[in-house]
Amino acid sequence: SRVPVGEGDGTWNWNARDALRAAINGWERPLDWSSGNGERFAERILPRLGELADERLRQRHGLTRDSDPARARALLGDRLWTFLNAPSRRPPSPRDLAVIVAELEKL
Repeated sequence: SRVPVGEGDGTWNWNARDALRAAINGWERPLDWSSGNGERFAERILPRLGELADERLRQRHGLTRDSDPARARALLGDRLWTFLNAPSRRPPSPRDLAVIVAELEKL
C-alpha cells in the first residue's frame, strides 16, 4: 500500500542532520565540561541561557533584559532574574537547571 502524501512511513533516519539533534549536541558538551565548575558554567553556559531568555522575551513580549529591565524582571520572576544576573558561585544541579529551563519555556 502507498503512504499518503504528506505522511511518513513511520521510520526515522537517525543519520540525518537534525536541527534538534544538533542543538542538543551543542549543549551536551559544554554542560558536561562545566559540570561542577562554577567559573566554567558562568563563562560558557550562563551567557547562552541569557541569550535564550532575551530571545524568548523579544519574541513574546518585544523586549530584552537590557531594553526594559523592570518589565523583563517581572516577566522572568525573581528566581530566574537572579539566576541570570547574579549567579551563584556553584553551577546548578541538574534538577535546578531543569527547573530553570522549564521557567524559560513558560515565557
